[in-house]
Amino acid sequence: NGAVGGITPIGSMHRLLRAPSSATSDGALPTTLSRASIPVAELRNVALGDDLLTAEIENLAPRLPNRARNGLLWSLSGFGDTSRSLLERSLVEVAPSGEAEGLAGELVPGSAVAGVLVGGDLRLAVTGTVTERAGDGILAFGHAFLGQGPIRLPMATAEVVTVLSNQFSSFKIANLGQVVGAFDLDMSSGVRGRVGRSVETIPMTVAVSGLGSASFDMELADVPAYLPTLAAVASLGAFDTTSRSGGAQGVDLNVRWQLERHGTVEVSQSFDGRGAGFSVATYLLLFTNFLVNNAFEETRLESVSIDLVQHPVPRIARILGGFASRSAVRPGESVDLTLEIQPYRGDSYQQRMDVALPRDLPEGRYSLIVGDGVTVDTVRQMVEQVEPQTLSQSLDMINRFHSNRDLVVIGLVPASGLTLSGKVLPQLPGSMRQLWGAAPLGAVRPLGLAVVQEVVVPQETPLTGGVRIDIDVRQPTTTSMQPTPPAATGGRWVSGGPVHGAVVPTPARAAELLVGPTSDEKPEEPK
Repeated sequence: NGAVGGITPIGSMHRLLRAPSSATSDGALPTTLSRASIPVAELRNVALGDDLLTAEIENLAPRLPNRARNGLLWSLSGFGDTSRSLLERSLVEVAPSGEAEGLAGELVPGSAVAGVLVGGDLRLAVTGTVTERAGDGILAFGHAFLGQGPIRLPMATAEVVTVLSNQFSSFKIANLGQVVGAFDLDMSSGVRGRVGRSVETIPMTVAVSGLGSASFDMELADVPAYLPTLAAVASLGAFDTTSRSGGAQGVDLNVRWQLERHGTVEVSQSFDGRGAGFSVATYLLLFTNFLVNNAFEETRLESVSIDLVQHPVPRIARILGGFASRSAVRPGESVDLTLEIQPYRGDSYQQRMDVALPRDLPEGRYSLIVGDGVTVDTVRQMVEQVEPQTLSQSLDMINRFHSNRDLVVIGLVPASGLTLSGKVLPQLPGSMRQLWGAAPLGAVRPLGLAVVQEVVVPQETPLTGGVRIDIDVRQPTTTSMQPTPPAATGGRWVSGGPVHGAVVPTPARAAELLVGPTSDEKPEEPK
């Protein structure tokens, strides 16, 4: 039975006591994130900003069927000004909370009870009222919390300190006490908890250094649909509390997710500009969402470890152009590359690097794509067109992602291969290619180019942009191997992104690197 005049009949709540823990949600509230799980190959091309993060925080407080707020009180402690303001705008019914670890009062009808979403050095919890207790069973709220059906959420004691009157909406201030059990069922008629029951949480550590230094130990509730949002909010809160999350700055991120059965997944990235702190949180949101809500298999996150290094000003430098010291080389030789780089608020300079070429290169044009790790990763994905078919293949791709603190070179040659079942087969005999070409549409994709080498040179500061450099590979019998002036080496300049925000190239910009000038074209001058 539904609510009558805004009141849930006690009979409806009593049925929760008899329902199995595997009961499914009755669909009264939306239970999924506003975004679908993003395919791993597209994670590099998703625009970062605070709009997505704000929308996902709002999903923590879903509206009732009549579009009214559910009336739950959100309590938080330990968050800085920026993150607290974001939570207050998104969740509406938010109040600061103290901690009362000695508070271990009996949960009885009318007493306050809290579900803890983030615990530890930072705390985010939702507080409601106990409706009835039967033995170790607790019925509370009188309506859904997240509408998740089965749920694993730590249950803590709480106390209402006072009620602040407001002509628009009065609200309570509550202190959180000890965790005394767990909520295990979340339905439209209310939530059910068990005193004395424990549930596993996800340990998360955040270490912040640079302008300030601090470390945080937290526990995230194991609710997969909302776990990405909790990780993002907790990381932003830790960062905000230590120093500042606003203003123009640079932030280096290194994050390690430990997955059950799949080991460690590690990603590094840098963000520069006024929205760097929010970009870090959104980046965590997107990647964590893929790991725990992927379409391949159910996966449990065992822990998250985050390192954040803050810099007082943006540092990102643009790659303006580049050239090779010679336009003709033999297989196995080394070629000198020179890049023109424009630092943030500084004079441009040249950076040289020596690249040893593969010994088995065929004769003809050999294209080197040189750029920051994000740009080159995007180009590689466009060349190989790989769509992982399993979670293991997806994780391998993520672990190969580069940071924009990496200067990456990949070498491309013409190919007659295929991508098949998430794997790249760059060179195939004509008979094999024809055989696989008869497979169902979409099962295979032809390859016109193949990546035959990769060189990675770590940088102290992040970069943006890329250049394509074409050289002519000739066999050792060729006599004309003289150095060629820079103006004839076929460099293709591609503009770097804006200083503000993360460096995530659009497919169109990355595609420019694959359409460089032919050997008889004059290269564009760096702009």
